[in-house]
Amino acid sequence: MQIHAYRRKEPTPVELFQKTYLFAPNAAGHCVAEVEDSRAVVRLLAIPEAYREYDAATAPAVSSAPAPLAATIAPAPTAPTATIDTEDDGPEPLKGSDTLPPVIDLGHGKTITIEELVALAQSRADLDAEEWNLNDDEDRESLLQAQVDTLRETIAREAAAAEASSAPAAAPTAEGGEGGTDTPTAGMVVTNGEQSIDIGVMTAAQVRAFAAEAGVELPKGNSVKVADLRTMLYQALTKSAT
Repeated sequence: MQIHAYRRKEPTPVELFQKTYLFAPNAAGHCVAEVEDSRAVVRLLAIPEAYREYDAATAPAVSSAPAPLAATIAPAPTAPTATIDTEDDGPEPLKGSDTLPPVIDLGHGKTITIEELVALAQSRADLDAEEWNLNDDEDRESLLQAQVDTLRETIAREAAAAEASSAPAAAPTAEGGEGGTDTPTAGMVVTNGEQSIDIGVMTAAQVRAFAAEAGVELPKGNSVKVADLRTMLYQALTKSAT
């Protein structure tokens, strides 16, 4: 790409990324250099008060133009060299987004600023600042939107888990066909010498099945409460054991 040092009228060498570019007047008198390194192009165009992309059709003519010189990488120049610092000017600012707002709503009362989002997406993409800024605009927007989607999904899952953990336990349900509710009854553990069985946590159906195996007769019908059935079975078993 040809870069125009539009404030210059004399040949000017510029050192950038360990290369020296000679901005020299062309036939129209414009100080122009051919710059192929994309890093150098980005850095030069980031100084709009001194450099811009060369457009012969729009650049104003320069009167009394000197003889044109080839815009090439020059050997060690005798004139002082204008150096653009590429290392000591602090961290390179990261390009943001043209579509996302300054503060993004993530749902459930959570937000993130565009600066925080850009830094997070750049880190997750494993790109340094220069690689991030040189990335295609559409790809960069896709990376940012993907990060927003990921954050929203994570926050939604965490909110759902928190809601489930804080929900009250389900109320006891009536045991099918038997009167009363199926609430455990404490202190009804029996043993046969090999294992212990807690009658107090049995359902009505389990009580009746266990009673049938043990040869204990219980009242028929569905009007007897589960707690009463457990008590009858427990008393019958402990009485026979004594």
